Amino acid sequence: IKIDNWEAPSNLLPVENYVLNSEIKLVLYIPNGYVNGFRALEPNSKLMIMSNYSFNEIKNDQIRFDKNKWKKW
Repeated sequence: IKIDNWEAPSNLLPVENYVLNSEIKLVLYIPNGYVNGFRALEPNSKLMIMSNYSFNEIKNDQIRFDKNKWKKW
């Protein structure tokens, strides 16, 4: 979801959905300015996340929103 205002984002922002699986090898790129969420659809799923920040760099740069703000999981 591309955020329009980090202090008070709209509840009506469009949601893009992607389903990834092990049969088709893909990388999903999420650019700066977007928020994301993910969930496993199958048991024993694994997710690999790559970032251009180290873990120590991002710990003070995380913004959290309610998981159901834009999508009912």
